[in-house]
Amino acid sequence: MSNRSDEFVELLTLHQSQIFALIMAMVQRLDDAEDVMQETVAAMWKDYAKFEPGSNFAAWACTTAKHRALQHLQNNRRQTLLSEDYLADLADRQQDDSSYYPARQSALAECTKKLREKDADLLRRCYERDQSVGVVAKQLGRPLGSVYDSLYRIRRTLHECINRVLAREGSA
Repeated sequence: MSNRSDEFVELLTLHQSQIFALIMAMVQRLDDAEDVMQETVAAMWKDYAKFEPGSNFAAWACTTAKHRALQHLQNNRRQTLLSEDYLADLADRQQDDSSYYPARQSALAECTKKLREKDADLLRRCYERDQSVGVVAKQLGRPLGSVYDSLYRIRRTLHECINRVLAREGSA
């Protein structure tokens, strides 16, 4: 993978739990949250060239997630027990000043090497080549939802592996 796509995957993997928690708090339904997470990741990758290296990735990602979640709520007009203003305020408060942990980066590098070649290839196609998930799905002859599911599974696998490595090293 190129440095740019490696960096994106590393940062996303490190912060995906925080991003997903924010989305879940806002949309309140697991299926909807998973959809919004996929939309958020796609939007983040599309706009990643605008991300300033060294700035707060978590804040940038959570801002994108907040906007996607609010858009989802408006588009679906789902009944929620909480107002959109309250949800936006909750999202703002959830964007903490998380720092980047070198131990997590090291664990991610270790875990990325353990990926099946098929999964590593999918990550390269989607992130390194700057292609949309739709284009990759067509190239692979797979349904779009299947590719999104695979990307979600790969990110979850990397996240779980990172947590295991950190726990083993006492850094969690």
